Amino acid sequence: MTREKVDLLFKQICCMAEEEEKEISEKPTEEKQFFSKQNAFLYCDGASKGNPGPAGAGMVLEDASGREIAAWGRKIGTATNNAAEYIAMIEGLRRALEMGFKSIEVRTDSQLMERQLNGKYKVKSASLQPLFEESKSLLGKFEKWTVKHVRRECNKKADKLAGRHAR
Repeated sequence: MTREKVDLLFKQICCMAEEEEKEISEKPTEEKQFFSKQNAFLYCDGASKGNPGPAGAGMVLEDASGREIAAWGRKIGTATNNAAEYIAMIEGLRRALEMGFKSIEVRTDSQLMERQLNGKYKVKSASLQPLFEESKSLLGKFEKWTVKHVRRECNKKADKLAGRHAR
């Protein structure tokens, strides 16, 4: 077995472990069933060919049982990859709020965005500042929220939607 195959297998196992962890922690019991219907998972991604260049954004929204309830992707014009990441998340947060979700876990493969939203990094880019502020404002409308970094392999649907529109 080649090193590349071992690395790919390891990434797939890590992704499967993350999904299993989600299923275990979010499995509704009878008393939690009502509450679990109020929780959502948002997978979001952005893509830019040229950075900045033609960009696309994509997001997938799932309910607590892991059922896909919304998917969206679109071309956003010329933008950086980081801006596209924020735009995808903003769209997903808006949709989750419109659907009445009270709690959300954002899953992104952008470490920068995750660390900025969790207060570990400051937003230095003037062009990202308004997107960051809008994101924080939308997150603040949820009773509970988290932003979690996931491996790119665990964000395939959103990645595909974003990449399809970055042309």
